[in-house]
Amino acid sequence: MQEVINLKRAQITPNFFDLQECESKEDGLLASLNINESKKQCLKAIQKSTHSGKKNFHKGYVCIVCDKFIVGKEKVCWVNMKILLANEERLSVDKYQNTFQCVLPDTLRKQYLISSNALLNNMLLSPRASLASSRDKIMEKENKYSCFDSCQRSLSSKNKSTPPKFSIANGFAIGHLPKDFDEISDVIASMISRVRPFGYILSFQGGQGKRLKGTFTFFDNNIKQTEGVITHIQQKIPNNVLYCVMCGKFTPDQRQLARQRAKVNTEEFLKLYDWMRKNNFKFAQEPDEPKCPEPFIVEDKPTKQNTDDPLNPAIEKSVNSNTIFQVIQNQ
Repeated sequence: MQEVINLKRAQITPNFFDLQECESKEDGLLASLNINESKKQCLKAIQKSTHSGKKNFHKGYVCIVCDKFIVGKEKVCWVNMKILLANEERLSVDKYQNTFQCVLPDTLRKQYLISSNALLNNMLLSPRASLASSRDKIMEKENKYSCFDSCQRSLSSKNKSTPPKFSIANGFAIGHLPKDFDEISDVIASMISRVRPFGYILSFQGGQGKRLKGTFTFFDNNIKQTEGVITHIQQKIPNNVLYCVMCGKFTPDQRQLARQRAKVNTEEFLKLYDWMRKNNFKFAQEPDEPKCPEPFIVEDKPTKQNTDDPLNPAIEKSVNSNTIFQVIQNQ
């Protein structure tokens, strides 16, 4: 009997020499990878995709024409002052305003102004673009700015009079909100939007001894192609794009907490709405009192089947949140 037990142990326990052989194989594999060379290649790739203006300071390349990051294996091109000035009319503020029948607010104009170069004052360009200096053919110093390959080729073409396709001057003077609005919630941001290509659902799940889990979901706002519960909700409350869905079991405190998180800070909303009317020409004709959809709470009435007694309030009152984008797409 003892011999049988020893035999089984021998089958289960790996041999010391087998382990040693395994470790030597791993060491050999690691040696073949050439870690130092891999580090060198990685650092080289980082240096290619970032610009170092100061010691120990790196930033990503940004295109001066379209204000987008040049990332990955995208080619970093450079445009000099001569090319930019030759395209002044194509990239000008006047052409933008005439084309789109608007007047750019000063706040938005300053976001696309390279104030350090007076020669570029009349153009819509990205101040985030990287600046470098080089010598031209006659050895004179000239400034050049980072640029996408497609934007650089468009500017170099002599047969085009319109701005490059994705340039700021071609209707992409979008800008960003002041730092005062950094803490704007997703709910308010979706409420104030004039164009709503997506529907928004806030869903909450809880239960005894569980954290309250909140999920913010974006889905294509197309009623015909939205099935199941979404279709049911759309038919019940047409033309609404903001929902708070409470499903499953909750403790009483969790139910109250979910309701509070679906509420809207009206002062915050009105402050943002007022700023947009003053600084975004597409909001200029909006009424003084905004008409916006309110978050609609979808839930069953509290019963014994969907209500749990509190077990650990410290955990049950904490919240975990997730954001999901475009989970349902149009065909």
